[in-house]
Amino acid sequence: MIRRKFAETNSVGVEWFSFNSKGACPVCGGRGVIKPEIAFADPVEMIAAADWVIEMGPRGGSQGGRVVFTGIPEELIQAKDSLTGQYMKANQ
Repeated sequence: MIRRKFAETNSVGVEWFSFNSKGACPVCGGRGVIKPEIAFADPVEMIAAADWVIEMGPRGGSQGGRVVFTGIPEELIQAKDSLTGQYMKANQ
C-alpha cells in the first residue's frame, strides 16, 4: 500500500520502491534512503563552491552543537550569527 502511494506521488512505477525489484530506483536501490555527501571543511573555496551549507556552532565543543546557518554560500556571507560567513565576507 505505501509503495503504491509513493509511486503515485512521484509518478513512477511501484517497482522503484522495492529493493529486490528489477528497475528499482537507481539512486537509492529501492530502499528509500539517499546518503548525502558530507564534508567537514574549513577552506573558504570549498564552502563557496558548495550547493548547500549547514554550519554548526557557534563555536566548537560545549559552545557548539546548534545549527547556526543553512542555505547557499551567497546567503552565508550575510548571516550575522555565522562566524564562517563573517570570515568569508572579510576575505572576499
